[in-house]
Amino acid sequence: MIGLFKNYIEKRISLLKLETTETSVKVLSMAVYILLLVTLGICFFAFFCLGLGLVIGNLLGNYAYGMLIMASIFLVGLLVVFSQKKNIIENMKERLVNIIYNEE
Repeated sequence: MIGLFKNYIEKRISLLKLETTETSVKVLSMAVYILLLVTLGICFFAFFCLGLGLVIGNLLGNYAYGMLIMASIFLVGLLVVFSQKKNIIENMKERLVNIIYNEE
């Protein structure tokens, strides 16, 4: 009876290790995917905004004005994100829990 119980405990520990490994790999692969996506997105966004600033500056006759307008747009966006900090964090926590527990 003790041998059977010991075997059961060993199997449960092995199962727990497998489940932990699977969850860790899933979270890590999702993090790498998101990092790659964010990196490429930032590169695209930076060059797009630089080009848009130059176009606006060209239309206004002064490139500095175009860059100033783009910087103002970024400042407004930063203020919006900062004001929604709590909602953004809660949303990210909820998504991470869903990924870990296969609910998504």
